Amino acid sequence: MSYSVFVTDQVRHCVETLPDEIKRICTNAHKILSEEPCRGHAMLGKLGGLRRFKVGPFRLIYEVDEENKTITTVMMTCQNGNR
Repeated sequence: MSYSVFVTDQVRHCVETLPDEIKRICTNAHKILSEEPCRGHAMLGKLGGLRRFKVGPFRLIYEVDEENKTITTVMMTCQNGNR
């Protein structure tokens, strides 16, 4: 069963500033996660309960809601921490 994918306004704005190729990669990553929501790595510490998924030099930080079958991307970070 596919999960619905939601993206926060902050992440949406971040993605809109990226080159078209990276936008396509992010869209593809969300499609993958909608089919395999636990494919990303579980996070620990203060971000426990969230997962991260590598997208080129970026990481999508997302939350899985099993009950409602949704994924919400709450943050996008750059490998060097600039995003």
